[in-house]
Amino acid sequence: MFFRLLLLFIVLPIVELALLIELGRRIGFWPTMGIVVVTGILGSTLARRQGLAVWRQFNQRLQQGQLPGTELVDGIIILLSATFLLTPGIITDVLGLIGLLPFSRALIRRGVLGYLGRRQASGALRFHVDIQGAAFRRPPEPPSAPDVLEWQGTPRERPSSTE
Repeated sequence: MFFRLLLLFIVLPIVELALLIELGRRIGFWPTMGIVVVTGILGSTLARRQGLAVWRQFNQRLQQGQLPGTELVDGIIILLSATFLLTPGIITDVLGLIGLLPFSRALIRRGVLGYLGRRQASGALRFHVDIQGAAFRRPPEPPSAPDVLEWQGTPRERPSSTE
């Protein structure tokens, strides 16, 4: 885990910086800055559109009483992709754009769900879904006064406490 974090927070930014410097040397400073700004704007627009579409699907599934599993995974992919696009760099921009396109997001979703399924089958990962959670349940009715029943009959016919 430490090695992955090291790659993410130290190695990736160094590689991104080297790529931006090289791109700036080849096409110039202002065109490079233009690419960074345009991908940020394009990414935020795509993320907003795709995010709203997934949000509508999510709510529609909930209203139908179904679990919105694919919508949750899509939402996470869109969030990570938007984060990649807001991070200046070539690699992160490409990864962000790939995650925001619906056809490539379907491939990513399939891979993520397959990975999670394998981890769950091996026992390394457990899911607990409470479909009767507070979001799906009506608030309980206030308790009414308990009904008091009196026995109407002979003592011989009275039921025992175990009946």
